[in-house]
Amino acid sequence: MAMLDAKTSSGMSEEVFTASLAPFGLSKDRLVQCLKLGQVVLDRRKADAAEREESFRRVVTERAESNESRNLAGL
Repeated sequence: MAMLDAKTSSGMSEEVFTASLAPFGLSKDRLVQCLKLGQVVLDRRKADAAEREESFRRVVTERAESNESRNLAGL
């Protein structure tokens, strides 16, 4: 994930970024694999966050509707 963040913030292409990491002894294939896995993790986190946000929105809406019904019943 950190590698994906570094690549994204650098603005470099995948090829240039992997070439810049060559001195660390990782093969280009391994670096590309890490970047792809990082993207998968990022996509899953975004999907999970969207799902949690929708669940929260649903709970808030249900409670607001419930409170509205109680307020109307009390009139």
